[in-house]
Amino acid sequence: MKPVFILLFLTAITNAFAQDVFPFEDTNGKYGFRKRSGKNSFVYIPGIYESIGPGSDSIYAVATGVRTTSYGTAAPSNWGLLNLNTKKFISLTIYDHIRQYFGDVAVACKNAKSIDGRLPSGAKWGLLDRKGKEVFAFKYDLIIDFVADSIAPFNIGGNIATAGSELEIGGKWGYINTKGKEVVQAVYDYAGRFIRGYSNVIKSGKYGLMNSAGKETVPCMYEELSEAKMDYKVFLGIKAGKIGGINGLNQILIPFIYDKVIDYKYEEEILVFEKGGQRVEIDCKKLEVVIAPEPFETNFQKAFSKAATTKARAQVFSVFLNDVYLKVDTATFSKLVNHR
Repeated sequence: MKPVFILLFLTAITNAFAQDVFPFEDTNGKYGFRKRSGKNSFVYIPGIYESIGPGSDSIYAVATGVRTTSYGTAAPSNWGLLNLNTKKFISLTIYDHIRQYFGDVAVACKNAKSIDGRLPSGAKWGLLDRKGKEVFAFKYDLIIDFVADSIAPFNIGGNIATAGSELEIGGKWGYINTKGKEVVQAVYDYAGRFIRGYSNVIKSGKYGLMNSAGKETVPCMYEELSEAKMDYKVFLGIKAGKIGGINGLNQILIPFIYDKVIDYKYEEEILVFEKGGQRVEIDCKKLEVVIAPEPFETNFQKAFSKAATTKARAQVFSVFLNDVYLKVDTATFSKLVNHR
């Protein structure tokens, strides 16, 4: 067995080498790799590939062929693995698509009935190791990429061919790790990608949250649940028809009393809501109301005084406010009628 310090040294050398080699496209539309040398670079591997997928360290998925889809468009084919250290290419033409390597594994599929769409339909999905060997028998109807977490969503029983999005695939969803172990069983109607450690899951039409350890930290109890807002501190949801906000542990940060979200002020980390015809701004850093609710009539006055000139101050004028065109009586500053 090699001493640990030697293995760490070799890993560091490999990673440093991979950082110095980068893909390029030549004048013929082919792809290869260049290597940095000081302030310059030179062709390390000539442009012989039709497509290069995202790599991990020194391993890249590359395609050597092109196929024509039934739509008449070109798509890469004849996939394989390229080791940048040794320049060795492993042909893996039985696979319809190989995605980005995450650590030691890449998501791939084979035996597709159709490969014309965004995703190959009828294919079976699994994982390949860095030598192109299958980690387990390809059996899933879809696996979403590993991103920055060690588990990825998988689907069983869904139909990609008729789906307009992943939400419409059907079947059941769960999560696997890079060893191919199902750390979360396929019990969800949908399981999404992880963003900053959390993912949306849906069961029986209700939304919840899963963390990257495979624990359902927010039960599926919300009518909707958005991706996290305001520097990933607040998840906006709908409960009993009202909007509010929670954190990743289902603690209520913003009470579920609001009718709709009007605006996001990302720089100030402020969320703007409407409640009973009034505007409310909430500071997400302090989780407190920063502007007291104002009736729409007050907002009309502000909009009128700001937007209308002296000559334009007719008895009735139109204003665009909160995504709705309104006619306003300037004598009383009352709303007369909504119109588009």
